[in-house]
Amino acid sequence: MKLRFNKNTIRLRVSQSDLQKLMAENELVEKVHFGGDQANFYYKLKISGEVTAMLATCQQGEITVTIPQELAGDWATSGQTGLYHEQSTASEATLSISVEKDFQCLHKRPGENETDNFPNPLAEKS
Repeated sequence: MKLRFNKNTIRLRVSQSDLQKLMAENELVEKVHFGGDQANFYYKLKISGEVTAMLATCQQGEITVTIPQELAGDWATSGQTGLYHEQSTASEATLSISVEKDFQCLHKRPGENETDNFPNPLAEKS
């Protein structure tokens, strides 16, 4: 699972095996090791029947994005690329949340293994 930030946007991308694990276990967790006495950083994607819209939280060095159970099942079994939500915050800013299937790049990069990524639908049109 990949995590990307840009201003007030958070985006998670999942490979095919990530999505299979998420659907089987209702949770994916990644850990970034900083070494030494520094705290580790965690980011998590989970499925819950207790939320009605996607939700992002950050507590004690862990970012969690929660997907409603109904949305997750529909997304996982369809050709739908991603799930998107605008989350209101306490300030006037809005947090944009994206959870997407990670597609193979059309232009291969040396040394990058994308065999677990989803086939790119645009590759079929070439």
